[in-house]
Amino acid sequence: MAQTQVRKNAGKSLYRKKKHRGRKEKTVEKILKRGMTIHLKCAKPVRDEIFDLGDFVKYCKEGFKMPSRLGDLKTNVVGARKRVQITNTDIQVTFRSKERFPKRYIKYLSKRYLKRTGLRDYVRVVSDKQASYELRYFNIQDDKKKKSE
Repeated sequence: MAQTQVRKNAGKSLYRKKKHRGRKEKTVEKILKRGMTIHLKCAKPVRDEIFDLGDFVKYCKEGFKMPSRLGDLKTNVVGARKRVQITNTDIQVTFRSKERFPKRYIKYLSKRYLKRTGLRDYVRVVSDKQASYELRYFNIQDDKKKKSE
């Protein structure tokens, strides 16, 4: 009887094999450890003085929605740290968070602000790098040349 039990376990290892983590799992863990930072570059509209950066930051702070809580930028339940920090320099707005949130949400917020201020017909939001957006003008002159030809 002891021999039959040995034969059943003969092909199996007594120790579990170590599972190799894939590349996706490692990168997701790194991102979760360092948090996330997304930039919105507003250089051209700010230089032309048609885009008020201070008003936009105020709008984002009031309207930013972290998991199902509108305007929840105060404190986290776990500690006294802020969930999302929205800061601005002369020509750029930075969104920093220890938690993940969709990058597309920043595009949505900025498009909504542009619509509210009436700039949506002239300015668009374009992704220029993986972790940043940029405000650019529409090419209206190219459209006029095409129509005239």
